[in-house]
Amino acid sequence: MPDRTREDARIISFMTLRKAVGYLGAGLPLGLWLGNLLLSHDAALRPSVSDYYYTDVRNGFVGDLVAIGVFLLAYRGYDRWDVTTTNAAGLFAIVAALFPTAPPDPSTTALWIGRVHLASAGLLFLTLAVISIWLFRTSPPGQALTVAKAKRNRVYLWSGVVILACLAAILVLRWVLGDATVARHPIVFWLETVALLAFGFSWLTKGQAILKD
Repeated sequence: MPDRTREDARIISFMTLRKAVGYLGAGLPLGLWLGNLLLSHDAALRPSVSDYYYTDVRNGFVGDLVAIGVFLLAYRGYDRWDVTTTNAAGLFAIVAALFPTAPPDPSTTALWIGRVHLASAGLLFLTLAVISIWLFRTSPPGQALTVAKAKRNRVYLWSGVVILACLAAILVLRWVLGDATVARHPIVFWLETVALLAFGFSWLTKGQAILKD
């Protein structure tokens, strides 16, 4: 007979992991802004979330992304596609943390490091959208679709769509207006904030902090 206590402990740990990823993602933009305000008395928004690397909350930015990456690497889903996709997202998060965005007037090396950051961040958002739209909406074979699960599936779908829409908007703005113009306004920061909130909301829902059975 299976040990229900141990099984319940594993389920609780799994749900806690999902919720931790959600809280870290959703809380990142506000945490960076508030931390910089408290440490530097600077309430100005940076052009993007990644630009907080060059403020007094650098360690918080890097630590949050690395923690998300580690949690995603530790996450185990239903099948190899689930594991592979979440592991890829974890790797992208860690690379984005360790390779910062380019500073103003970057050197050639800093420019290439910044390109690695942009590529990793873009792939991270894209992978998170795939996880939300595709993997989170999948149920184990033979498991009936409950009313709560159907509601959660709608949350996953729209969260993924929002992430993709924000990512597309950032790419279009950079292409149409140019990086220099975009960098003078916090529009990318707000788009990234919306995407991170959608990401966090999706994972909190998966952890059943929202719409639990």
